[in-house]
Amino acid sequence: MGDAAKKAEPNLSMMCETLKAIREAADKACDTAQEAGVTGAINWGDLGCVDARFCIDEEGNGSFDVLIEEAAPGSIDLMRHVSEALVDLKLAWPVEVRTEW
Repeated sequence: MGDAAKKAEPNLSMMCETLKAIREAADKACDTAQEAGVTGAINWGDLGCVDARFCIDEEGNGSFDVLIEEAAPGSIDLMRHVSEALVDLKLAWPVEVRTEW
């Protein structure tokens, strides 16, 4: 492993921990969504966060991307509910929540 890779390793580890925390918080938000009054085309039995990623564009702007499965694409109420739950994590970058079947 090169020197640059060794130096990046702690940062990568921290990012992985952050992504795990995001996924867990998003999953918990899915668990509480129905009780919180979220409505829409949602399969409540299998609803959950299946992916959390960090994305960076060519200009160096970062963001997190969260994918929730078992809800119709663009489920605004659910996306808002999950986004609000993630605010408590005080993340350094914005989060985009997406839904799909």
